[in-house]
Amino acid sequence: MAKFILVPAVAALVLMAADVTTAAAQPSGVAAATGGEAVKRKSFDCASPKGKKLNLSWDPGIVSVTVYFNNHCKQKRHIKLDFKQATDVCFTVNAKTKGKKKVYTTGAVLRSITSPSEC
Repeated sequence: MAKFILVPAVAALVLMAADVTTAAAQPSGVAAATGGEAVKRKSFDCASPKGKKLNLSWDPGIVSVTVYFNNHCKQKRHIKLDFKQATDVCFTVNAKTKGKKKVYTTGAVLRSITSPSEC
């Protein structure tokens, strides 16, 4: 039976491969082993019809943030992304629509997402 001696460079590669396998085996919606954050969700009440909401979800990344929206309201709604050390982004979604918007962050940190009355 052959014996193997791991040199430090090969041992590091073996450990890195184990980390990749662990991250890939996690269920969706759970933070990866690389330190990523889990998917975040938020909703805002509609003016009309009563009881309906504008639903948002996003996954903050290093290079970009993709915001998924589902607007159950009868009116357009605005979504504002507030970044630390970067220009804020505001966009409008039409009534009764769902979709997604990708915003490139260039390394900025997303502080909050709000739904202001206008952009």
